[in-house]
Amino acid sequence: MKHPMTDAEYRLVPAINYSNLKHMRKSPLHYRHAVDAPPDPDLNQKLAMFRAVHTLVLEPFQFPAEYAVYEGRRDKRTKAYKEFLEANQGRSILSITEHEQALAIAEAVCDHPWVIDLLAADGTTCEVPMLWDDVTAGPCKGKADILHYSEERGLIVADLKTYATTDNRQVGRDGVRNGWHIQFAHYLHGAAQHYGLDLSKVKYSCFSVIAEANAPHDVCVFEWDEESIDFAMIEHRRLLDTVADCERKQKWPGRSNMQSISIPDYLR
Repeated sequence: MKHPMTDAEYRLVPAINYSNLKHMRKSPLHYRHAVDAPPDPDLNQKLAMFRAVHTLVLEPFQFPAEYAVYEGRRDKRTKAYKEFLEANQGRSILSITEHEQALAIAEAVCDHPWVIDLLAADGTTCEVPMLWDDVTAGPCKGKADILHYSEERGLIVADLKTYATTDNRQVGRDGVRNGWHIQFAHYLHGAAQHYGLDLSKVKYSCFSVIAEANAPHDVCVFEWDEESIDFAMIEHRRLLDTVADCERKQKWPGRSNMQSISIPDYLR
C-alpha cells in the first residue's frame, strides 16, 4: 500500500498552486517572481499561531510533532532558548500566549454545529494533497482544509481562516479582493480529480469557516453562492490559460508599460 504523501513531499512537487497563481491577478511578472523567489525562511514561524489553529482543528494528532511551546522569552541570544531550539528542530515554536490563543480559537471552531457535523460525516477528509493536470497549464496541486463527497451532500470544499471579523460585508469584500473564491475554483478541480468526478455532473458547494482571532472568537460559516463560484471558475480558467500562454512564449510582462491616471472627483 502506498504511503500518504507527507507535507514535505507535497511541497516539493513542481506544480501550480494557488499561492503562486493568485499573483497572476496582478501580472505575469508578479506570478513569475512568486514562482522563482526563494521561500521566506521565517514564514512558517511568522504564521505559526495561525497554522497551529488549523492543526488543532484538522489534524490534532499531529500537534505534538509539529509545535513546541516555550515558556520564556524567545531570544536566540540566550543559552536557554538556543538549547530549546536545538531540542525541537523541525517544530514551530509558540509562546504560551500564542498557544493559549490557538487553543481557544480551535475550541470555538470545533464547537460550531456545522463543523461538528461535517467533520464527523462519512466521506470527509482533511488536509489531503491533490495533484492533477490542467488541460492547458499542466501540473497543478492544492491542499484544501476540508473535503467531503457523498451522494447525499455532493462535493464540499471548506477552508478555515482565522480572521479579524465575521462581519459578512467585510468578509465578502476582503474575500473577493484576496481571491478566496478563485482559490475555491482551484480546489474544486483538484477535488474532482481526487474523487474521480465530473464537475459538470455533480453538485458542489464551497464554504469559508471564519474564526475571529481575538476573543470572544466568534465563528461563522459562509457559503459562496453559485454566481460567485461560476465567476471564479471563469477567472481561474483565464489565469491558468495566461500561465500556459506565457510559458509557451517565455514572456512574463508586467501590468502594462503605459497607463493613464485620472484624479478622482473627490480630490479635485
